[in-house]
Parts: sequence; structure tokens; C-alpha cells
Amino acid sequence: MIKIAFIYPDLSYFDDKRDWPGVFSLGLGYLSASVKKAGHMSSLIHIVKPIEREEFYEKIDYHQPDLIAFSSMSHQYDMVRQLASWLKDEYNIPVIYGGVHPSINPEECINTAGIDMICIGEGELLNIL
Repeated sequence: MIKIAFIYPDLSYFDDKRDWPGVFSLGLGYLSASVKKAGHMSSLIHIVKPIEREEFYEKIDYHQPDLIAFSSMSHQYDMVRQLASWLKDEYNIPVIYGGVHPSINPEECINTAGIDMICIGEGELLNIL
């Protein structure tokens, strides 16, 4: 059984002064269901406001994942890049990056420090678990 922590950086729509609860990501819901159907565990780190490095590490430590999976649109890429670099500094956990941005700009994403692999297209259709 693999424990996968999905990370969704959902903070680019409004400034940090607004009480933003975030949005439901249908794609992450599908992925989580696929992971569970395959006999694995999933959790979500839903980031809806700017986060400091130590708080991010606390979330990773709480979830104790075997695999970290980012999902983002292009306007969220800068946050993924920052979080992936923090992960690389502190952890030895494989990181996959999927969503719209890796699908339309795979070269940039696979060359991002801290990203080990990318998913292009619909991740729940892959049988890699």
C-alpha cells in the first residue's frame, strides 16, 4: 500500500486578505478515488493561503506520504516550484506533478528542481500504481 499526499496550491485567485476557502478540484477527487480503488491511501494538502516553510513541513510530517503528487494550473506553477524546492531540501520522497500545466508545458515542469516525474493528460487512466 502506498500513501499519496496530493498537494493543491489553490491560492492564486484572490489576494491573501480575503477569506478564501478554496475550490473543489474534481480532477483530484477522481485521482483520489482511483488511488483508493487500487488499494492505496490518499490525503490532500489544500493550500489556500501563503504558507511558510515550517508550516509546510509540518503538513508533510503529519501526512507521512510515500509519494507526493502536485496538481496545478499554469498560474499556480510558481507555488509548485517553491514547494517542490522546499521538499528537495528536506525530504527524500518521490514527487510527481500533474494537471494542466505539466500537460501543456512538460519540459518546464520536468526540469523543475524537486519534481521527479510528470503526468501528461488524465492521471486516473494510468495503471502505474
